[in-house]
Amino acid sequence: MSKAFMYHDIRDPQQSSHPRRLELRSFLSTAQFKHQLKFITKNYRVIEPRRLKENLQDGCAILTFDDGLKDHYLVAEMLHEAKLKATFLIPTLAIRARKVIKIHKIQFILATISEKKVVENIFEAMDSDPYQRDALWNTFSVS
Repeated sequence: MSKAFMYHDIRDPQQSSHPRRLELRSFLSTAQFKHQLKFITKNYRVIEPRRLKENLQDGCAILTFDDGLKDHYLVAEMLHEAKLKATFLIPTLAIRARKVIKIHKIQFILATISEKKVVENIFEAMDSDPYQRDALWNTFSVS
């Protein structure tokens, strides 16, 4: 069976104005990413994503990168040096509308306050005036 290795953020903490954000699971340092690339290229044959359908046998893998982040420029350079192909998925609506995508908003919130405080705020909002709760829902639930 083929494998898909899906990535999001790849950067070093000193490159971020919100280093706590990089403690979340979807983040890797460049050293961690290079280590994973060595593992992947040692154990799999990385194929071009457009060739996946004809290469579904064991030992094949594709690489994907979500969210169209600027650190993907560095990733693209690393992949080019390693002669590897990948798919980069870019949220074009966020670019056209010039808005931060929801998951990044959540990550910035978690980088500035504790998860416990987030949960407390949610429960406070749930216990509040139903009209305020509806306003919160309408404001923050829209994709």
